[in-house]
Amino acid sequence: MKYSVYDYDRKVYDYYEGPSLPIPPTGGFRQTSKTLGKVGFSPEDFAAILPAGSRKTGSGADPLGAIATKRFSFSTIGKNNFKILSLGALIGLGAGWFYWKRRK
Repeated sequence: MKYSVYDYDRKVYDYYEGPSLPIPPTGGFRQTSKTLGKVGFSPEDFAAILPAGSRKTGSGADPLGAIATKRFSFSTIGKNNFKILSLGALIGLGAGWFYWKRRK
């Protein structure tokens, strides 16, 4: 399976060939100067982790295959969970307020 890892220093994608993941990754974000909303998600938040044993096959301006990242840390997972929980809480509060207002 093909993977594309964005290199922020060179501003290109590095292409890798590696084993398939059990669950196909989703995504396809390109690095932009804008944040992805007020919450501040980055492309790595939606990327698959590059499988061990993947070999580099080239570079280019556009992604090929699945978007992946080489980085993995438990602090990133915790930060992303906090963002998702915060967003869920805001949606829940909004839904509760809407229900409370319509109940009258």
